[in-house]
Amino acid sequence: MKSRTMSFTLAALALGLAVPALAQPDPATTVMMCDSDNDKAVSQKEWVACGAPTAYPADADKNHDGKVSADELKADAQAAPSKSGATASPH
Repeated sequence: MKSRTMSFTLAALALGLAVPALAQPDPATTVMMCDSDNDKAVSQKEWVACGAPTAYPADADKNHDGKVSADELKADAQAAPSKSGATASPH
């Protein structure tokens, strides 16, 4: 069931379907779907093997253990606006 759900999610992403729940799964769902060794975190190898449509978020690995947890992914997503370099207009 896990691989079927991931396949459906990846197919929806590839087709560009505008389904918010599928377009960007929350961090806990991402970890649940990609964590093949059940350690509650996702290594780069697991990320690639699960077919994630984005590059492995190595910068989210704040404790440098070689894998990202749901908490690390959540913190990274919350920090994303500041990573873009966007600033408020001074006017």
